[in-house]
Amino acid sequence: MASTKITTVIDNRTGEVMILKVGNQNCFAELGTIGVGGEYKVEIDVNWTYQEFSLQPAKGRGLKKIIVSSDDCCDFERLTVTESGGEFQVDKVARGQSNSRVPSIINSWRRYFTWPKFNWRFWT
Repeated sequence: MASTKITTVIDNRTGEVMILKVGNQNCFAELGTIGVGGEYKVEIDVNWTYQEFSLQPAKGRGLKKIIVSSDDCCDFERLTVTESGGEFQVDKVARGQSNSRVPSIINSWRRYFTWPKFNWRFWT
């Protein structure tokens, strides 16, 4: 059976050290800190329940925290946190095709389960 775990990289491109927490609603546990220019690899299982990842500056200087969901981690392979105009924003890089063999398998099955092609000729 294929593994259902995927890794997402959270990249800190702000001028602040960020604290990464995981949880749901208002109950969060600290995962670690991401230094300036650093990154943190989050490994999740696509079958796990919904989770939220909170990113906030270590020195609470009035900037709002960012919430990234586990759905974002499933859809995107890299999340880059930047600061623009005094607010944090997340730039997302979509995940590529995870298994390039799937289309060839589908095409091979389609070959066996389609109607045969006939060349119809009518003679007069």
